[in-house]
Amino acid sequence: MTFEQLKDKVIQAFIQQHLEDDPTQLVLKAKQYDHLPIKAIAQHIQAKQKIKDKLPTWYAHPLVVYPAKISLEQSSSEATAKLKTSFVEGRALIDLTGGLGVDTFYFAKHFEKVIYVEPQKALCEVAQQNFKTLGAHNISCICDKASNVLSDYTGKVDVLYLDPARRDQQQRSIAQLEACEPNVLALLPQLFTVGASVLLKTSPMLDIQQALKQLKYVHQVVVVAYRNECKEVLYLLKPTVVPITQVPITTVHLGTIKETFTATFEQEAQASAKYGEPQRYLYEPNVAIMKAGFFQKIAVAFDLHKLHPDSHLYTSEHLKEKFPGRVFSIEAITKLDKSILARYVPERKASIIIRNFPQSAATIRKKINFKESARKYLIATTTGNKRIIIVATRLF
Repeated sequence: MTFEQLKDKVIQAFIQQHLEDDPTQLVLKAKQYDHLPIKAIAQHIQAKQKIKDKLPTWYAHPLVVYPAKISLEQSSSEATAKLKTSFVEGRALIDLTGGLGVDTFYFAKHFEKVIYVEPQKALCEVAQQNFKTLGAHNISCICDKASNVLSDYTGKVDVLYLDPARRDQQQRSIAQLEACEPNVLALLPQLFTVGASVLLKTSPMLDIQQALKQLKYVHQVVVVAYRNECKEVLYLLKPTVVPITQVPITTVHLGTIKETFTATFEQEAQASAKYGEPQRYLYEPNVAIMKAGFFQKIAVAFDLHKLHPDSHLYTSEHLKEKFPGRVFSIEAITKLDKSILARYVPERKASIIIRNFPQSAATIRKKINFKESARKYLIATTTGNKRIIIVATRLF
């Protein structure tokens, strides 16, 4: 769907009328709409349906154009794109892996000059048009490879941003830096000749300590989670070396509220959690903290007892309201027994959480025949040498 087609009032009205329809069914009924480019319209509607929650600004604007085969798996959401702007500063930035342009667009709100780089001509043209449509007039676009731009650029910018493609030729997900496109490790010597600092987005599957060893010049790591799913890990590089164990790692969880926690691997190694049986409240760290591996430091920071070295659940007698994760009020501690659990939960509805327990949630649910619940929980875990079920209500 081209920009000129989208400006057609008849096409626009049709899109709005069928925005919730199945795009496949629209194509099958193409003969009914032979006065319209129905295949292009169906692709446009399908794209809008995919981005409705992830990119609400794009979704809300009727004249935003989408590539014919839109891929949003690697694109940042608006929430995570906005977050990135808080970790870099300056006047000029180059986005060396522009893609859909979501990160570029939000960087442009904080930098005077932004350059978008993308080797795919069709994608570059779409992004350039969308920047104009969305009013981002301080972005210039270059259709070329990142390596060529780095070689040809004669000036100096405050920040280089990279989000390398993480798919192989068979479209399988990859995490290793050297297998991504562009290969950041190969470009590393060139990056600081153009950028005073570098912000790199990687797969959440990449091991943080491995990345720190490979990248060498990392000054900060940011683990980003959204609605309890780890989305990306950011590495801020500057042309000096910081010992790996002393690099600050900030975990950010974007949900109903923004939860942050910062520590280093050195602090984690020096922290020593207390262990104990479940008390009045139970705590489950958010996925960003779990990814960072701050299992000891989080216990010390909030004065909590850990249930077991491998369970990663914590407890306290007094409520810690600012804990970065889910917090539960413990109602009972029992064993995996259908009749006993039915006495504690007579409505027979509960979500099931597994932490260091030999059976899966699906197996337990089948065994006790409970339905789902958004508030009541059965937490299957290990404390000491005992397998237990904690009956709890989620507080927040």
